[in-house]
Amino acid sequence: MNKQINILQFKSIEYFSNWGIIGILVVLLIFSSCTKTEEDGLDVTVTGFIKLIDYNGLEVIDKSGANINIYGSSETKTTDSNGKFVFSGLNAGTTYKFNYSKNNYGTKNMAESGTFYGDQTSGLLNTVTLYQKPDVNFKEATVSYNNSSITIYSTIANSSYFACVAFAKDSSNVSDTNYDYSSSYYYYAGTYTNIGNSISLTGNNYPAGTTIYIALYFFNYYEDYYYWDNEFNTFRITSGNNVGIYQVTI
Repeated sequence: MNKQINILQFKSIEYFSNWGIIGILVVLLIFSSCTKTEEDGLDVTVTGFIKLIDYNGLEVIDKSGANINIYGSSETKTTDSNGKFVFSGLNAGTTYKFNYSKNNYGTKNMAESGTFYGDQTSGLLNTVTLYQKPDVNFKEATVSYNNSSITIYSTIANSSYFACVAFAKDSSNVSDTNYDYSSSYYYYAGTYTNIGNSISLTGNNYPAGTTIYIALYFFNYYEDYYYWDNEFNTFRITSGNNVGIYQVTI
């Protein structure tokens, strides 16, 4: 009798277990179909535009040839003559960051990002402006140090409407993204053949005899604001053109 009860109990458990497993599978399938759109995302088509400003401050009519890359991937699109580009097959719910570049116009790294949710199948990015590198015929520069200040004198051919800035660091890999000190941003509207920059090192902890390296950049006079570069975590200008690295001993 006990044995028969055990068998019946086992069959009852087996019967309900089988239906229970089937029920769980059905619930999982329903849950999966409901959450796929939110997690994996629908295919999204993203459209964007760029503007190009030349070194005279004029908007360029033909905006073709700029490259837009999705940060962290090899996927790149090129703009048409209207400055338009399109990425297809992106996932809703995923945040994308974009790099913008064009030969002789510099680069904006991770300047725009986009995340698309729900049943959104298309999106429009903010327009990004790239500035042409300045038309400066740079000749040479001399650097001196006195009273906690570095002075850079530059000789150029007749040039007008440009700007410049210098960056300093006790390392030869100094750049606009890797520096300890910088000069002010100097804007020149007239015609010049000689210009000067100064970098204050007041309060620095460099020991006497340290070699300081200076990176000199020229950039577009009309690029009067900076953007936050998320890759290097610093403010940058798109049209910066490094004309040389110089050094001085303090």
